[in-house]
Parts: sequence; C-alpha cells; structure tokens
Amino acid sequence: MGFLVPQKAAKKTDAELEAYARNGMDNPYRAKQIAWWRAFGEHGITTTQAEEAVVNFHHAFSEMNEIVKDRNWLLGDNPTVLDIAWFITLHRVISAGFPMENYPALNCLYKRMKARPSFHKEIKKGPVFIRVVGVVYRFFRRLKGTSLKAVYQLLGGRVDPALAARSSFSLDDRQRL
Repeated sequence: MGFLVPQKAAKKTDAELEAYARNGMDNPYRAKQIAWWRAFGEHGITTTQAEEAVVNFHHAFSEMNEIVKDRNWLLGDNPTVLDIAWFITLHRVISAGFPMENYPALNCLYKRMKARPSFHKEIKKGPVFIRVVGVVYRFFRRLKGTSLKAVYQLLGGRVDPALAARSSFSLDDRQRL
C-alpha cells in the first residue's frame, strides 16, 4: 500500500534505481534508500512500517508542538531553512491523511507557512498526478479504513510503549534545533 498515491504509481523502475545508484552526490544512505524502494515496489508499505511511521511522527510532532507554542518559528522569530524542511514533511504527511488536531501549535505553524504566497505557489506546482489521482486514492483509503489517520486511531491516538521502543526517532536533544 501507499498513502499518497497507489503503490504501483510510485514504484521506481530498475533503470531509475540503477541510475540513482550510479549518479549524484555521495550518500552514505543510498544503498538503504534503494533497498527501501525495491521493497516498496514489491510489497508497498507494510502495516508495521505504517505503525512505526505514525509513532515517529507522533514523537517528532509532540516535541515540535511544544517548541512552537511560545514562538513563531522552530528556531525563534524568523523562518529558517529548518522551517522550510519541516514544512515539506508536514505537507506530505498531512496530504497522506495524518491527523494534526493533537498538535495545534505545529498545525498553526504549518497553516501560517502554507498561507504565504511563496509556499502556496510551490504547493500548487506539485505533480498533477498526485494532486488529482492522489485525492481520489486517499478518499478511497479513508473509506476502507486504511489511511494514516486510521493507523493513528488504531493506536488510540497514543503510542504503544512496545512500538515506541522500536521507534528510531529521537528529538530529545533540543540543542540540535
């Protein structure tokens, strides 16, 4: 399964993956990324992967929500590249159906950024396929109960300690922000 578009539509061809392996800047994670895309092409997103992603997003968004409660941006009074990077992630996750109502300050930051003309313009430039087919696909996922929101709700809107223990995300050192 996929969350933004059908798995088959997002599958990378062998030629694309081989080109990625040969070209571009050195990336210590390239082999891992290629392995992920191959597994995604074969199996889609597994239930375990979806649950782990929800846990990771919950941890990150909970901490970020606390950070932006008392400020306008992640690092203070002005937007930085960190805000832009997280906007991209937030936009994709929200587009995939992740519920942001439990993170009101972070959701407010996202909406404030989205309202800026430069961000709004870039979002509208997204691939037509994702904008059109993705909306229909995500609607049917919600009907089937297999959206990211459904995964979140299955976890009771909370994090299962056993699942959290397997989580790879940690944002406990706020000095890095």
